Amino acid sequence: MKKIKFLVIVSFLLNCVTSIVAQTNEVDFPYSISVKVIDKYGSAVPNIKVIAEISANGPSCQIGEYQDGTPEYGYCWAQQLSVDAITDQQGIARLNPIFNVPIEYQNDILSQVVVSLPGFSGLMPAQTFSVQNYPNPLISAQFQLGGKVPDEYFISQGSTYSINGKTYPATACSSYVYYGNGTSQIRKPVVIVEGIDFDNNPQDWTRLYGEMEAFITSQLLANGFDVIIVDFFDGATYVQSNAMSVVSVLREINNRMATNGSRENIILTGVSMGGIVTRYALDYMERNDVLNGNEDPIWNHNVNLWLTLDSPHAGANI
Repeated sequence: MKKIKFLVIVSFLLNCVTSIVAQTNEVDFPYSISVKVIDKYGSAVPNIKVIAEISANGPSCQIGEYQDGTPEYGYCWAQQLSVDAITDQQGIARLNPIFNVPIEYQNDILSQVVVSLPGFSGLMPAQTFSVQNYPNPLISAQFQLGGKVPDEYFISQGSTYSINGKTYPATACSSYVYYGNGTSQIRKPVVIVEGIDFDNNPQDWTRLYGEMEAFITSQLLANGFDVIIVDFFDGATYVQSNAMSVVSVLREINNRMATNGSRENIILTGVSMGGIVTRYALDYMERNDVLNGNEDPIWNHNVNLWLTLDSPHAGANI
């Protein structure tokens, strides 16, 4: 299994008393925990769900006696919470648990706050971070990821596009890269482009990966193919605009393959509207390739297999 590196930054912000719940005699202790996820090259990975199982323990105190009269000690109070957040464009997920602490323990001071990270699905070595001189409670947290973190993440910026007197605005897309087994570079790319996305859900790429994960893992990655999931910044904008983003993705992949010496071709797949977008992108590049006498490599898309899934090539009733 490939080792994936993560940078995890954990910070705690404590507002000691923000409200007192009279009915239960408790004080709300809100914490802010920030976790940053990066790929193996140090780039931030956005749109990954980070799930934290967090426990808070109060100070030790006598909670009873044993039969022989010996005092029994334990935590005066304890809580467990589950919170989650999505990483932003800087790769940071901001988790905001709120603990309800009995009023009589609100001013207790412990020597340290400990955050234990046992690993992300076994991909990250266990680490422990200690933050000295923070107030009660003692915090421990276990983090999980709500999706398989890609080996690499990059953004491709499209260009404006004009035709028949109309100009289509530029937009961009995200590419989430999973290297094939035994490689750490893009050498045998399979590009999968998302379909229409009216709500521009930033986690749609994880859904697309999840629906195809068994095939991707057993048939593509296992056979050395690199999988690139393309997610549009605006999945409901003009086909022409998103097609220019796909052109940018193809150029980026071809540049990398030229650098690492790969002579493979690209397999390009479009899902639903993604089939229309990729068709437009390929046609655009091929027309310009002919106009430039097949001599300018920026117009060579290097795609030898194009697949579409459930794409309305003959139009659709709306």
